[in-house]
Amino acid sequence: MRRILSLLIVVVLAVGILLIPVAGSVDETGKFVDIAACMNNTYAVSEDGSLWGWGENNYGQLGEGTENIKYAFRPLRIKGFEDIQAVTAGNGFVLALDRHGMVWGLGNNAQYQINSDTVKSKILKPVTVNDLYVVKSVTAGLNDSAAVDVDNTAWIWGAYKGQQMGKTKVVPTQVKQFTDVEVLYSGVLNTYAVKKDGTLWVFRGDSDKPYEMKNLAQVKHVTEAHGFVYAIKADGSVWYWKISASGAAKLNSLKEIKQLCAGPDEKIYAIDQEGQVWQWKAGSEKPERLAFQHRAKALAAGIKHVAMLTEEGEIWSLGDNYYGQLGDGGAYCYGKPLQVTMLQNVKKVVASRDYAAALKDDGTLWTWGANRHGQQDSSTETEKRLPIQPFGLTDVVDVAAGHSHMMVLKKDGTVWGWGTNSNGELGDGTYETRKQPVKINGLKQIVAISAGNGFTLALAKTGLVYACGSSGYTPKKAKEDITNVPVRIEGISGMMQICAGAEYALSVKRSMQVWGWGSSFSGQLGIKPSENADNVVSTPRIISRTDDITMVSGGYDHVVAAGRDKTVRVWGDNAYGQLGIVKIDQTQTPRTIEGLADVTAVAAGYRHSLALKSNGTVWGWGDNSYCQLGEKERSIHFNPFAIPNLSDITGIAAGENFSLALKRDGTVWAWGTNASGQLGTGMKNGYRSEVPVKCLTGAVQ
Repeated sequence: MRRILSLLIVVVLAVGILLIPVAGSVDETGKFVDIAACMNNTYAVSEDGSLWGWGENNYGQLGEGTENIKYAFRPLRIKGFEDIQAVTAGNGFVLALDRHGMVWGLGNNAQYQINSDTVKSKILKPVTVNDLYVVKSVTAGLNDSAAVDVDNTAWIWGAYKGQQMGKTKVVPTQVKQFTDVEVLYSGVLNTYAVKKDGTLWVFRGDSDKPYEMKNLAQVKHVTEAHGFVYAIKADGSVWYWKISASGAAKLNSLKEIKQLCAGPDEKIYAIDQEGQVWQWKAGSEKPERLAFQHRAKALAAGIKHVAMLTEEGEIWSLGDNYYGQLGDGGAYCYGKPLQVTMLQNVKKVVASRDYAAALKDDGTLWTWGANRHGQQDSSTETEKRLPIQPFGLTDVVDVAAGHSHMMVLKKDGTVWGWGTNSNGELGDGTYETRKQPVKINGLKQIVAISAGNGFTLALAKTGLVYACGSSGYTPKKAKEDITNVPVRIEGISGMMQICAGAEYALSVKRSMQVWGWGSSFSGQLGIKPSENADNVVSTPRIISRTDDITMVSGGYDHVVAAGRDKTVRVWGDNAYGQLGIVKIDQTQTPRTIEGLADVTAVAAGYRHSLALKSNGTVWGWGDNSYCQLGEKERSIHFNPFAIPNLSDITGIAAGENFSLALKRDGTVWAWGTNASGQLGTGMKNGYRSEVPVKCLTGAVQ
């Protein structure tokens, strides 16, 4: 179904997290040197000789240990393939050539297209092809295989172009009296051989007598596509003919082509010497350039998708993704190339109810998770399982994720927002939901922002705090107790940090005292709640009179604070152990968690808490119903414990029932619920991760 890929192609690609827990980590992937695709699968060979695959697994073509997996939406390292240099794929099977000239196979073996010693129709562990040694290239058809050895002779085996055309060749059979073969190409109906002298030969079925394609010399590459055959000559010109025809015509509209590929929807794809990708319908003479801004180096295609390998070292895919064959983690049909890379070079992460965001070193913003209110982009309300760059925003220096709205602070000091605006939380003077970023007027010299449920906070360089949105958490100065423009919070000044809780606000003074206002239904503002009152504090009040708090984080009904002495203070509700203290239900007075020291940062989720120590470890406590504490036992943890599998962490964030960690290398790791794709790994809805997994990107360009 595809050409024999060059053994000398060298490219770079960092593949991300797998859809399912398997052996082999992302960091082991390294550089890729070859790609292949057929039907609903894609495969790639790493520079270290390992083999990776994704897509359908109906024949176990993803290898040992994947028997219960129907589809893989992320690249999966296939066990048992070592020292591999090239790969080719057929209908539910894969063949790989190692650096010693041996051919290995896996998957569908019903027609002995892999190995005659294995009687089962599925091979789950790589085996070598019988009686075939020192091979220099291998190719796979739908249910047959072919290879060229170092003596330049051709070998074929399997259901060679269908049993109706001839008997199944159980073991590799040499094509007699046929020598000087340079390379073989498998099609649906024929196999094509290019000899060292550049002549093209065709054979099919049980025939061992290939015939020469006359009047076609200096051939370098062949592709059978949708009833036609296309050939590239040494000068880069493209020639084509119907399979039943004997003469070839030149496709004058293409020049300097180096590779062809039969894609879905009766289309042909080609790469020219400049790395540009062209596409056209089989039989047509009007190729169109694909809107692709990278230099392509190799192509591979299945029945409904196309994969492209670029000179920059990336894999891009387009087409159908029902079986995960694009490798991006989604389940959609993309009409444009989709890049699959890791989310890296991140300097800050934030988490909200069911979505998250990351700010990169270059000032770009990336978001993922729920999108019901357009808090990520305006193209659709569908959740984003992989991080995207919304609206192409740049020069961002701070980001805040509200309940259903997003805010950013740009390098020039301006504040922008989008998403839900029913309470005026975007501060643009309206109550209209915004599908595009709008600028908030009236804010100057802003240095930090924070967002909660229906309101936004902004901290100015002067130490003053401004707010817009629900007036339960802002001064009551607007009609109906809400304000759709920023207003100053009276009564406080000299602030150095702000934090928006669920329905309350917190701020830390430069003198390290904590102030708060808004809802205090669980004592999170330092006062005992009353059953006969609304428990709303509209005027900021001091919560902690001690001059030692450096940072606060507000959850749904509890607060976690970091002290100057690197201990942790907590107050509010403790029904789920979110305060990390045993045998108390609630406290309005900040209390220190005993035994938890050397803490540099804290994060409060819905009903769980996180703390980051100076040694790069992360500690968690509280509710673990969704594995948001990174622990398999889904129960309440009243005592802080070190979250396994995390080290060298520099930043943390806690969402409603999930958690994020930023590593020193700039990568983002996530764990907990993934019901809205908030883990950013591309895994399908309903999945939850008990251990931290790496966030990826999958931005449609």
